[in-house]
Amino acid sequence: MRKMQKRPIRSGAPLTELVVAIGVFAFAGALALQLFLGARFAAQKAEDLNRAVMTAQTLAEQFKARGGESASFYYDKDWNLSEAPALFSVEFAVTREDGDMSRAEVTVRREKPYPFLKEDGEPLYRLSTARYDGRGNGR
Repeated sequence: MRKMQKRPIRSGAPLTELVVAIGVFAFAGALALQLFLGARFAAQKAEDLNRAVMTAQTLAEQFKARGGESASFYYDKDWNLSEAPALFSVEFAVTREDGDMSRAEVTVRREKPYPFLKEDGEPLYRLSTARYDGRGNGR
C-alpha cells in the first residue's frame, strides 16, 4: 500500500500581498486624482484672477475719466453681467475727500470657494485709485 502524503497547508501570504498591493495602488490613485483636481481648480482660479484684474482696471479707468458713484455688479461663471446672487461680486466704493479728490476702491470676490483649494476668505482682487476733479470748488 502506498503511504498517503500530506499536502502542505498553503499560507495566505499571496492573498495578503495582493490586498496590500491593491491598497497601495488605491491610495496612490486617490492622491494623484486629488493633485489633478487641485491643479484644475488652481488654473481656474488663475483665469478668474485675470478676469477680475481686467474688470477692476476697466472700472478704475472709467472712474478716473468720468467720476462716478458707489455701485455693485454681479457676474456669472463666464463673467457676464447677471443678477445677484451670482458667482462673482464687484463692489465699487467711492469716497469723497476735502478738496477736489475722490478715491475709489474696487473689490472683486468669488462667492463660492474653489473646490480642493485652501481659501483664506480674502477677496480675489482689490484695486484702489483716485481722481482729481480740478474744478477748485471742493466737489
